[in-house]
Amino acid sequence: MFMDANADSYVNTRGEGDDECILCRCVDDLPIATNDTIIIQSVKAAMPKKLLSKDLGRAHIILGIETYYNMGANTLSICQQIYVDSGIKKVGHEIAKSCLVALEYDGRSQGSDKSKLSRELTNPGMRPWDAGIKVMRIMLKTKDGDITYVHLLETELRAPSNADRTGNRNK
Repeated sequence: MFMDANADSYVNTRGEGDDECILCRCVDDLPIATNDTIIIQSVKAAMPKKLLSKDLGRAHIILGIETYYNMGANTLSICQQIYVDSGIKKVGHEIAKSCLVALEYDGRSQGSDKSKLSRELTNPGMRPWDAGIKVMRIMLKTKDGDITYVHLLETELRAPSNADRTGNRNK
């Protein structure tokens, strides 16, 4: 019978000395550590009887980032729409209109807007509010884009381009 280790609740031990066996329960793995291969085989044989586990398949959403797998095309795409939507909802800008901006080489919004916002948040007046609205509009625009990795090819950034180019923040 395995007992919880004092150091970590995800580490279990059984036996002592040369017969000691350590079992580490990880998210997607279950490493077994011992000096004897016979002990490893006995632990593996007992696992189906003692452990109830279920493979839930591939993850579709990780920390608000959606992942799409296409094994036929050998591609992986990620999209941050759920993450951005939750942030926009927290600040009450659900009805704000997105704006079209140039993306940096790494696909993020313009760094100058973010640094401007961080500087101006300490100053009173409307300028910080304007900078904040601009950042929210940039986030709204980029949320529908995705990054696709194609095995053996280049990574590509896809984003829609039907946005308000005039910069009217009230629409």
